[in-house]
Amino acid sequence: MERKRSLYLKIVIVVAVIIALNSVFLSNPLQGFFYRIAARPVSFFESKLQSKRIAKLEQERNELIGKIVTTEALERENEALRRQLRVEGRTQPARIAAKIFSLQRTPLVSTLMIDRGKADGLASGMVVVAPGNILVGTIGEAFEHSSRVILADDPRRIISARVLGTSILAESKGALRNEAAINLIAHTETLEVGATIVTSGLDVFPEGLAIGTVAHVDRGENTLFKDVRASLLFDPAQSSILFIFSP
Repeated sequence: MERKRSLYLKIVIVVAVIIALNSVFLSNPLQGFFYRIAARPVSFFESKLQSKRIAKLEQERNELIGKIVTTEALERENEALRRQLRVEGRTQPARIAAKIFSLQRTPLVSTLMIDRGKADGLASGMVVVAPGNILVGTIGEAFEHSSRVILADDPRRIISARVLGTSILAESKGALRNEAAINLIAHTETLEVGATIVTSGLDVFPEGLAIGTVAHVDRGENTLFKDVRASLLFDPAQSSILFIFSP
Protein backbone atom coordinates (compact mmCIF):
# COMPACT_ATOMS: atom_id res chain seq x y z
CA MET A 1 0.00 0.00 0.00
CA GLU A 2 2.85 2.31 0.87
CA ARG A 3 4.50 1.55 -2.48
CA LYS A 4 1.37 2.52 -4.42
CA ARG A 5 1.13 5.81 -2.57
CA SER A 6 4.80 6.52 -3.35
CA LEU A 7 4.26 5.73 -7.03
CA TYR A 8 1.18 7.94 -7.21
CA LEU A 9 3.10 10.72 -5.52
CA LYS A 10 5.92 10.45 -8.02
CA ILE A 11 3.49 10.56 -10.92
CA VAL A 12 1.81 13.66 -9.49
CA ILE A 13 5.21 15.33 -8.98
CA VAL A 14 6.32 14.55 -12.55
CA VAL A 15 3.04 15.87 -14.00
CA ALA A 16 3.33 18.99 -11.88
CA VAL A 17 6.93 19.58 -13.02
CA ILE A 18 5.95 19.15 -16.69
CA ILE A 19 3.07 21.60 -16.31
CA ALA A 20 5.30 24.07 -14.51
CA LEU A 21 8.08 23.85 -17.15
CA ASN A 22 5.61 24.18 -19.98
CA SER A 23 4.11 27.25 -18.38
CA VAL A 24 7.52 28.80 -17.81
CA PHE A 25 8.67 28.06 -21.36
CA LEU A 26 5.55 29.51 -22.96
CA SER A 27 5.70 32.69 -20.89
CA ASN A 28 9.47 33.10 -21.12
CA PRO A 29 10.56 36.07 -23.29
CA LEU A 30 13.41 33.95 -24.58
CA GLN A 31 10.89 31.85 -26.45
CA GLY A 32 10.55 34.51 -29.19
CA PHE A 33 14.29 34.72 -29.34
CA PHE A 34 14.63 30.98 -29.95
CA TYR A 35 11.96 31.13 -32.61
CA ARG A 36 13.73 34.02 -34.32
CA ILE A 37 17.01 32.14 -34.24
CA ALA A 38 15.34 29.15 -35.77
CA ALA A 39 13.60 31.17 -38.45
CA ARG A 40 16.56 33.41 -39.29
CA PRO A 41 18.39 30.99 -41.61
CA VAL A 42 15.26 30.69 -43.73
CA SER A 43 14.88 34.48 -44.01
CA PHE A 44 18.59 34.90 -44.72
CA PHE A 45 18.56 32.42 -47.60
CA GLU A 46 15.32 33.85 -48.96
CA SER A 47 16.89 37.32 -48.93
CA LYS A 48 19.96 36.01 -50.73
CA LEU A 49 17.83 34.35 -53.38
CA GLN A 50 15.79 37.54 -53.84
CA SER A 51 18.97 39.60 -54.24
CA LYS A 52 20.26 37.17 -56.85
CA ARG A 53 16.98 37.35 -58.74
CA ILE A 54 17.06 41.16 -58.73
CA ALA A 55 20.71 41.21 -59.87
CA LYS A 56 19.90 38.80 -62.68
CA LEU A 57 16.92 40.87 -63.81
CA GLU A 58 19.05 44.04 -63.81
CA GLN A 59 21.72 42.28 -65.84
CA GLU A 60 19.15 41.07 -68.35
CA ARG A 61 17.67 44.57 -68.55
CA ASN A 62 21.09 46.12 -69.22
CA GLU A 63 21.84 43.52 -71.87
CA LEU A 64 18.49 44.25 -73.53
CA ILE A 65 19.15 48.00 -73.51
CA GLY A 66 22.57 47.37 -75.06
CA LYS A 67 21.01 45.26 -77.81
CA ILE A 68 18.38 47.92 -78.49
CA VAL A 69 21.03 50.66 -78.73
CA THR A 70 23.19 48.52 -81.02
CA THR A 71 20.23 47.68 -83.23
CA GLU A 72 19.21 51.35 -83.46
CA ALA A 73 22.76 52.38 -84.40
CA LEU A 74 22.88 49.75 -87.14
CA GLU A 75 19.48 50.79 -88.45
CA ARG A 76 20.55 54.43 -88.56
CA GLU A 77 23.77 53.54 -90.39
CA ASN A 78 21.86 51.45 -92.93
CA GLU A 79 19.33 54.23 -93.44
CA ALA A 80 22.17 56.73 -93.93
CA LEU A 81 23.70 54.53 -96.62
CA ARG A 82 20.34 54.01 -98.34
CA ARG A 83 19.64 57.75 -98.36
CA GLN A 84 23.04 58.51 -99.80
CA LEU A 85 22.69 55.90 -102.54
CA ARG A 86 19.43 57.52 -103.66
CA VAL A 87 21.19 60.84 -104.37
CA GLU A 88 24.55 59.68 -105.68
CA GLY A 89 23.15 59.36 -109.20
CA ARG A 90 22.29 63.08 -109.28
CA THR A 91 25.43 64.53 -107.70
CA GLN A 92 29.09 63.92 -107.34
CA PRO A 93 29.50 60.44 -105.80
CA ALA A 94 30.78 60.10 -102.27
CA ARG A 95 34.33 58.88 -102.19
CA ILE A 96 34.82 57.96 -98.55
CA ALA A 97 32.49 57.16 -95.66
CA ALA A 98 33.60 58.25 -92.19
CA LYS A 99 32.27 58.26 -88.65
CA ILE A 100 32.10 61.14 -86.18
CA PHE A 101 33.92 60.51 -82.92
CA SER A 102 34.13 63.99 -81.43
CA LEU A 103 32.21 67.27 -81.61
CA GLN A 104 33.66 70.64 -80.63
CA ARG A 105 31.32 73.61 -80.42
CA THR A 106 32.54 76.69 -78.55
CA PRO A 107 31.68 80.42 -78.64
CA LEU A 108 34.40 80.78 -81.30
CA VAL A 109 34.46 77.65 -83.48
CA SER A 110 32.30 74.74 -84.60
CA THR A 111 34.15 71.60 -85.67
CA LEU A 112 34.05 67.83 -85.40
CA MET A 113 36.47 64.95 -85.77
CA ILE A 114 36.05 61.97 -88.10
CA ASP A 115 37.87 58.63 -88.16
CA ARG A 116 39.43 58.99 -91.64
CA GLY A 117 42.58 60.87 -92.55
CA LYS A 118 45.55 61.09 -94.90
CA ALA A 119 45.96 57.32 -94.88
CA ASP A 120 42.47 57.09 -96.41
CA GLY A 121 43.10 59.76 -99.03
CA LEU A 122 41.57 62.73 -97.22
CA ALA A 123 43.03 66.20 -97.61
CA SER A 124 42.28 69.74 -96.52
CA GLY A 125 39.46 71.37 -98.50
CA MET A 126 37.47 68.23 -99.26
CA VAL A 127 33.70 68.63 -98.98
CA VAL A 128 31.83 66.72 -96.26
CA VAL A 129 28.12 65.87 -96.48
CA ALA A 130 25.60 63.98 -94.37
CA PRO A 131 23.08 61.45 -95.73
CA GLY A 132 20.64 63.09 -98.12
CA ASN A 133 23.32 65.45 -99.50
CA ILE A 134 23.09 67.78 -96.53
CA LEU A 135 26.14 69.99 -96.31
CA VAL A 136 28.30 69.47 -93.23
CA GLY A 137 31.42 71.51 -94.09
CA THR A 138 34.93 70.91 -95.33
CA ILE A 139 38.04 69.15 -94.11
CA GLY A 140 40.00 71.80 -92.27
CA GLU A 141 42.93 69.65 -91.26
CA ALA A 142 43.76 66.05 -92.15
CA PHE A 143 45.87 63.90 -89.84
CA GLU A 144 47.15 60.42 -90.53
CA HIS A 145 44.07 58.53 -89.33
CA SER A 146 41.60 61.31 -88.50
CA SER A 147 40.49 64.71 -89.75
CA ARG A 148 39.00 67.90 -88.36
CA VAL A 149 35.90 69.15 -90.18
CA ILE A 150 34.98 72.84 -90.14
CA LEU A 151 31.19 72.92 -89.93
CA ALA A 152 28.89 75.19 -91.92
CA ASP A 153 27.95 77.14 -88.78
CA ASP A 154 31.58 77.97 -88.02
CA PRO A 155 32.18 81.76 -88.45
CA ARG A 156 35.14 80.96 -90.70
CA ARG A 157 32.92 79.17 -93.21
CA ILE A 158 31.48 81.30 -96.03
CA ILE A 159 29.54 79.47 -98.74
CA SER A 160 28.08 80.67 -102.04
CA ALA A 161 24.37 79.86 -101.74
CA ARG A 162 21.07 80.00 -103.58
CA VAL A 163 17.43 79.94 -102.50
CA LEU A 164 16.00 76.66 -103.77
CA GLY A 165 13.50 77.07 -106.60
CA THR A 166 14.63 80.61 -107.36
CA SER A 167 17.54 82.43 -108.97
CA ILE A 168 18.29 84.35 -105.77
CA LEU A 169 21.98 84.10 -104.95
CA ALA A 170 23.31 84.74 -101.47
CA GLU A 171 26.15 84.06 -99.08
CA SER A 172 25.92 81.71 -96.10
CA LYS A 173 28.19 82.68 -93.21
CA GLY A 174 28.43 80.55 -90.08
CA ALA A 175 26.84 82.10 -87.00
CA LEU A 176 27.37 79.22 -84.51
CA ARG A 177 24.58 77.41 -82.59
CA ASN A 178 23.68 75.53 -85.80
CA GLU A 179 22.76 78.76 -87.55
CA ALA A 180 24.04 80.77 -90.49
CA ALA A 181 23.57 84.34 -91.64
CA ILE A 182 22.26 84.44 -95.22
CA ASN A 183 23.76 87.63 -96.58
CA LEU A 184 23.46 89.70 -99.78
CA ILE A 185 19.71 89.25 -100.32
CA ALA A 186 18.32 92.56 -101.56
CA HIS A 187 15.19 94.16 -100.15
CA THR A 188 13.54 93.76 -103.56
CA GLU A 189 13.77 89.97 -103.36
CA THR A 190 10.87 87.96 -102.01
CA LEU A 191 11.92 85.44 -99.38
CA GLU A 192 9.70 83.47 -97.03
CA VAL A 193 10.47 81.72 -93.75
CA GLY A 194 10.90 78.02 -94.44
CA ALA A 195 12.64 78.46 -97.80
CA THR A 196 15.52 76.05 -98.39
CA ILE A 197 19.05 77.33 -98.87
CA VAL A 198 21.37 75.23 -101.06
CA THR A 199 24.88 75.54 -102.42
CA SER A 200 25.07 77.47 -105.71
CA GLY A 201 28.02 75.60 -107.19
CA LEU A 202 29.91 78.87 -107.68
CA ASP A 203 32.69 77.92 -105.26
CA VAL A 204 34.37 74.70 -104.12
CA PHE A 205 31.05 73.17 -103.05
CA PRO A 206 29.07 71.09 -105.57
CA GLU A 207 25.75 72.59 -106.61
CA GLY A 208 22.56 71.56 -104.84
CA LEU A 209 23.78 70.54 -101.39
CA ALA A 210 21.19 71.45 -98.75
CA ILE A 211 22.49 73.98 -96.22
CA GLY A 212 19.47 74.95 -94.14
CA THR A 213 16.01 76.53 -94.01
CA VAL A 214 15.20 80.20 -93.51
CA ALA A 215 14.17 80.81 -89.90
CA HIS A 216 14.15 84.64 -89.75
CA VAL A 217 13.66 87.41 -92.31
CA ASP A 218 13.84 91.11 -91.42
CA ARG A 219 14.30 94.25 -93.48
CA GLY A 220 17.18 95.35 -91.32
CA GLU A 221 18.15 98.85 -90.31
CA ASN A 222 20.00 101.18 -92.68
CA THR A 223 21.30 98.38 -94.86
CA LEU A 224 21.04 97.45 -98.49
CA PHE A 225 20.19 93.85 -97.71
CA LYS A 226 17.68 91.90 -95.67
CA ASP A 227 18.63 90.41 -92.33
CA VAL A 228 18.17 86.68 -92.92
CA ARG A 229 19.00 83.76 -90.62
CA ALA A 230 18.84 80.08 -91.45
CA SER A 231 18.74 76.98 -89.28
CA LEU A 232 21.23 74.46 -90.64
CA LEU A 233 20.00 71.00 -91.54
CA PHE A 234 22.99 69.01 -90.40
CA ASP A 235 22.37 67.36 -87.05
CA PRO A 236 25.12 65.07 -85.70
CA ALA A 237 22.53 63.38 -83.47
CA GLN A 238 20.69 62.06 -86.53
CA SER A 239 23.60 60.21 -88.12
CA SER A 240 27.18 59.48 -87.16
CA ILE A 241 28.10 58.64 -90.78
CA LEU A 242 29.44 61.31 -93.13
CA PHE A 243 30.62 61.22 -96.74
CA ILE A 244 33.64 63.01 -98.17
CA PHE A 245 33.79 64.41 -101.71
CA SER A 246 36.77 65.57 -103.70
CA PRO A 247 36.49 69.33 -104.33
